[in-house]
Amino acid sequence: MKMLPVLFAVAACVLVATAAFGKGRNPNVDVVPVADVEGSTAEQAELHAALLSWAVTLSGLPAPDRPPAVQRRPHAFFVGNACGGHECKVFGWFPSGETIYLDDRLEPRDSLLAASIVVHEMVHYLQYQAARRSWRTGTRRWVRMRRCSRRSSARTRASG
Repeated sequence: MKMLPVLFAVAACVLVATAAFGKGRNPNVDVVPVADVEGSTAEQAELHAALLSWAVTLSGLPAPDRPPAVQRRPHAFFVGNACGGHECKVFGWFPSGETIYLDDRLEPRDSLLAASIVVHEMVHYLQYQAARRSWRTGTRRWVRMRRCSRRSSARTRASG
């Protein structure tokens, strides 16, 4: 029950981000969209930049040097890669690295659910980037974070 207000807050923030899409960047966060992209891809890059700014705002983590790539994939990709070959309800996935994967049936521009999934995966990207910075300074937080994330993912798959 304690999570309900948090879920409403996240949904409201994502709704504001998608409603504000195309009306300029979030003045509180300096996240630059992907450069040299044209047409609908440029619009997607702008939307992804807006959603990344909300991920930064909501998580309190620093903005990355560059945004992650967001690639659309069929559901079978998630079954084979994120779910170990078992049918699952995964719509987005960040496997560590520079790319977030989104189920190609979802459109973040038109769907609050899809936009919130992108924000959620972008928070994982921000966590990864922050942990990599820490790793470079000699801490072992990254290893602990990935172990915890894997345990959490395994529990989610087992219950879903």
